[in-house]
Amino acid sequence: STMRERLQSELPDCSIRIPHDYVPTGCEWGKAMRISIREMTYADCVVALDGTFSSKGASCERDTCTRIGIPLFDERITSIEQIKEAIL
Repeated sequence: STMRERLQSELPDCSIRIPHDYVPTGCEWGKAMRISIREMTYADCVVALDGTFSSKGASCERDTCTRIGIPLFDERITSIEQIKEAIL
């Protein structure tokens, strides 16, 4: 199952959101990043999904999390228990 499905199953009272879901198709990169980062500011934590680590946008998002204190987890090495501990 996907990380999103696992999180929804394990944390049914939490809202699981993917910032990119709020970016309109064809949106200019800078505007898309502002939308994604704005959505991230509502998060209790961010889970970086496998396959997103090398993009320029993911790098900006990770840097933003670090700078403003949003716990950031790597899907490849993080357990659901670690995420629960950080947000509950």
